[in-house]
Amino acid sequence: SSLPVVMISNVSQLPNAWASIIWYNVSTNDSQNLVFFNNPPPATLSQLLEVMSWQFSSYVGRGLNSDQLNMLAEKLTVQSSYSDGHLTWAKFCKEHLPGKSFTFWTWLEAILDLIKKHILPLWIDGYVMGFVSKEKER
Repeated sequence: SSLPVVMISNVSQLPNAWASIIWYNVSTNDSQNLVFFNNPPPATLSQLLEVMSWQFSSYVGRGLNSDQLNMLAEKLTVQSSYSDGHLTWAKFCKEHLPGKSFTFWTWLEAILDLIKKHILPLWIDGYVMGFVSKEKER
């Protein structure tokens, strides 16, 4: 058995490659499932949010708290309760967010890069609040 590997031919494909690896790890235990992405199963939203927090922790040094995870869940599902929800691969990585020209995953990857390149010390020290809904911001 090995860790999942995604081959890319251009750096512009890197965000989708990471999304593929995350989805694969959340959705299957079968390391030999070569046709997984022909019809990827939905993932539980709670598992996916936990993995996104791990992604933040490993890439920018601090995971996400429950308020930040709730905001991400709302962005993904347009609801505030996510504990029993499921999410499709298309909704996570292929379909544009409502009224936007980008996907959820593209948006999240851009935030990770912004933190890493421009505000990492502030993020790690907890000075950046992170994800906040418009209602909470007011």
